[in-house]
Amino acid sequence: MLLSHLLSAAALAAAAVEPSPGLTMRVPAEGLDLSRAADAAAFAGRVAEESRRFCEVHAGTVTPGHVGDRRVCERAMAGEAVSALSSTQWRDFMRAGGAAALRRAQRQDGRAG
Repeated sequence: MLLSHLLSAAALAAAAVEPSPGLTMRVPAEGLDLSRAADAAAFAGRVAEESRRFCEVHAGTVTPGHVGDRRVCERAMAGEAVSALSSTQWRDFMRAGGAAALRRAQRQDGRAG
């Protein structure tokens, strides 16, 4: 189980592209217990939605080498938002299936738009 969580975390980190300096995106986790699957999924939904909105405006600046592919920007910014969690929150999020929930939320956003 721990190995699957570590592999999910590694895949999330590997998918991220380093965003341009100066542009950051933070997603609040207040009010959520990221050790609970439902709250981890709620946070993942917040991250997916915020990265979609952020990249509608900043995709060309955040990932200039991938202009035209907003998904690259969205993955990069989602990775940054998850990485901004405290180490305890990050560990809880990953253990509760947050990485998988984030992938699902990003796919749903992709189908909707």
